[in-house]
Amino acid sequence: MKKIIIFIVIVALIFGIVWLFKNLINTSDEFDWQYGGRVAYFNSVNDLRRGLLNGFNENLLEEIESEETRRGFEKGGFRVFLQEFINRNQLTVPRYKGGEMPLKDWGKDNSSISFHYYELFSRPWIKYSCLIDNHVFWVSTMYIDDELIEEANEKGAAWLISAIAPGTHTHKYPNLDNYTEHDFVKTMYETELQLDGFSVTALMREDNRENDNRPYIHFVHNNIFVIIRIYPEALESGILENLSFKTIPLK
Repeated sequence: MKKIIIFIVIVALIFGIVWLFKNLINTSDEFDWQYGGRVAYFNSVNDLRRGLLNGFNENLLEEIESEETRRGFEKGGFRVFLQEFINRNQLTVPRYKGGEMPLKDWGKDNSSISFHYYELFSRPWIKYSCLIDNHVFWVSTMYIDDELIEEANEKGAAWLISAIAPGTHTHKYPNLDNYTEHDFVKTMYETELQLDGFSVTALMREDNRENDNRPYIHFVHNNIFVIIRIYPEALESGILENLSFKTIPLK
């Protein structure tokens, strides 16, 4: 009987240590990570910040480098991007009426914010699922290479796409000079778009998809390339007139 009690106590201690380890380690940096689709999901901007700072350990970076090699990308490209991103200590996030952007929570496996470390133009993108007045829309941001920022702000989204698309897996991405070659694209054109406190020359793309009438809205703002997908009725409601961006510290 005494041996049984000692055994039970030892087992309980082991389970207690395991529980303590799981609940104490990295609690300040906990975030929701789903690996396998080159995507990490987060429920808030704070979770995103912690994930970018602490989520990419050496094992994961080596896995990403193997993926880079397999897909024909420059090995170590993402590692360099991440280190430069952390050193810059800046994260640019969408805002609404000057405050935090309300986000749509899609559940654990498809949360409000997703970080894609290889996506459009073979580059990292951050996608925000936004929710305003029952309208859901998506704001995606890509950080522009330092040497392209000035010219991209001067010449706009169409120029930037032409500059970064060659040599990537999306090298034939629709643009003003080639959209007629794509059967699924109805039209593309540039228009002035008024946002909260500034205006941009937006590159608009409308597709021929029967089940999805959301246009693609592309524009450059400071050091980010933005793509918005929003239903026409939400666009007509004037939501984007209250959209802005704020740069916050990553750390």
